[in-house]
Amino acid sequence: MREWVAHNKTVPLEILELLATDIDVKVRYVVARKRKINNRIFDLLKTDSEETVRHALICNTGLSLDLKKKIKIDDSDWLKNELNKK
Repeated sequence: MREWVAHNKTVPLEILELLATDIDVKVRYVVARKRKINNRIFDLLKTDSEETVRHALICNTGLSLDLKKKIKIDDSDWLKNELNKK
Protein backbone atom coordinates (compact mmCIF):
# COMPACT_ATOMS: atom_id res chain seq x y z
CA MET A 1 0.00 0.00 0.00
CA ARG A 2 2.90 2.40 0.68
CA GLU A 3 3.82 2.37 -3.01
CA TRP A 4 0.30 3.48 -3.92
CA VAL A 5 0.40 6.21 -1.30
CA ALA A 6 3.59 7.52 -2.92
CA HIS A 7 1.82 7.54 -6.31
CA ASN A 8 -0.93 9.79 -4.93
CA LYS A 9 -0.66 13.28 -6.45
CA THR A 10 -1.87 14.97 -3.28
CA VAL A 11 0.34 13.16 -0.78
CA PRO A 12 1.93 15.67 1.63
CA LEU A 13 5.69 16.19 1.58
CA GLU A 14 5.90 14.97 5.19
CA ILE A 15 4.58 11.58 4.08
CA LEU A 16 6.96 11.49 1.11
CA GLU A 17 9.84 12.16 3.51
CA LEU A 18 8.84 9.09 5.51
CA LEU A 19 8.44 7.00 2.37
CA ALA A 20 11.89 8.09 1.15
CA THR A 21 13.35 5.97 3.96
CA ASP A 22 11.13 2.96 3.33
CA ILE A 23 12.77 -0.46 3.27
CA ASP A 24 11.02 -1.31 -0.03
CA VAL A 25 13.05 -0.12 -3.01
CA LYS A 26 9.87 0.19 -5.12
CA VAL A 27 8.50 2.76 -2.69
CA ARG A 28 11.71 4.81 -2.70
CA TYR A 29 11.77 4.59 -6.52
CA VAL A 30 8.28 6.07 -6.78
CA VAL A 31 9.22 8.86 -4.37
CA ALA A 32 12.35 9.64 -6.42
CA ARG A 33 10.20 10.09 -9.54
CA LYS A 34 7.90 12.65 -7.87
CA ARG A 35 8.34 16.15 -9.30
CA LYS A 36 7.48 17.82 -5.99
CA ILE A 37 10.25 16.38 -3.84
CA ASN A 38 12.01 18.78 -1.51
CA ASN A 39 15.70 19.10 -0.58
CA ARG A 40 15.36 16.72 2.39
CA ILE A 41 13.91 13.97 0.19
CA PHE A 42 16.56 14.59 -2.45
CA ASP A 43 19.31 14.37 0.18
CA LEU A 44 17.89 11.07 1.46
CA LEU A 45 17.75 9.52 -2.01
CA LYS A 46 20.82 10.91 -3.79
CA THR A 47 23.05 8.30 -2.13
CA ASP A 48 20.51 5.48 -1.98
CA SER A 49 22.06 2.00 -1.95
CA GLU A 50 19.92 1.02 -4.96
CA GLU A 51 21.08 2.48 -8.25
CA THR A 52 17.53 2.23 -9.64
CA VAL A 53 16.42 4.80 -7.07
CA ARG A 54 19.27 7.12 -8.01
CA HIS A 55 18.41 6.55 -11.69
CA ALA A 56 14.85 7.66 -10.94
CA LEU A 57 16.27 10.91 -9.56
CA ILE A 58 18.35 11.39 -12.70
CA CYS A 59 15.19 10.92 -14.79
CA ASN A 60 13.13 13.25 -12.59
CA THR A 61 12.21 16.20 -14.82
CA GLY A 62 11.52 18.37 -11.78
CA LEU A 63 15.19 18.45 -10.78
CA SER A 64 17.77 20.83 -12.17
CA LEU A 65 20.96 19.54 -13.78
CA ASP A 66 22.92 21.09 -10.89
CA LEU A 67 21.01 18.90 -8.43
CA LYS A 68 21.37 15.84 -10.63
CA LYS A 69 25.14 16.31 -10.57
CA LYS A 70 25.03 15.77 -6.79
CA ILE A 71 23.64 12.23 -7.14
CA LYS A 72 26.07 9.47 -6.24
CA ILE A 73 27.15 7.86 -9.53
CA ASP A 74 30.78 6.88 -8.89
CA ASP A 75 29.81 3.24 -8.24
CA SER A 76 27.84 2.77 -11.47
CA ASP A 77 28.89 3.14 -15.09
CA TRP A 78 25.22 2.93 -16.02
CA LEU A 79 24.39 6.00 -13.92
CA LYS A 80 27.42 7.88 -15.23
CA ASN A 81 26.21 7.29 -18.78
CA GLU A 82 22.64 8.26 -17.92
CA LEU A 83 23.72 11.50 -16.26
CA ASN A 84 25.91 12.38 -19.24
CA LYS A 85 22.82 12.09 -21.49
CA LYS A 86 21.10 14.88 -19.53
